[in-house]
Amino acid sequence: MYIIELDGLEIVLHVKCMGDTRWKPPDNPFVRINFDAAYKTTNKMSCSGLVIRGANERILGSITILDETIPLVFAAEALTCVQGLQIRLDLGFCNTPKITT
Repeated sequence: MYIIELDGLEIVLHVKCMGDTRWKPPDNPFVRINFDAAYKTTNKMSCSGLVIRGANERILGSITILDETIPLVFAAEALTCVQGLQIRLDLGFCNTPKITT
């Protein structure tokens, strides 16, 4: 039902895709961290979602975090970015590959 409604929006809003916006896996040995945050202004709470994927598109880790007393929506997004970096460290994805000649 929702897909039909979304298809209808494309017709009404004349939505056009600008290039290939699909998710692409990172090159090996790198990982990609996707994150987003939702913010509720009435009680100054945010909910962050993070997913780490490797070159083979396998999910290597994910987490959802609820934070209280976040003053601004910008702070919620910034905190989510920092949480993404922290989960990267916690899961051990902090070593850089050795380059041999």
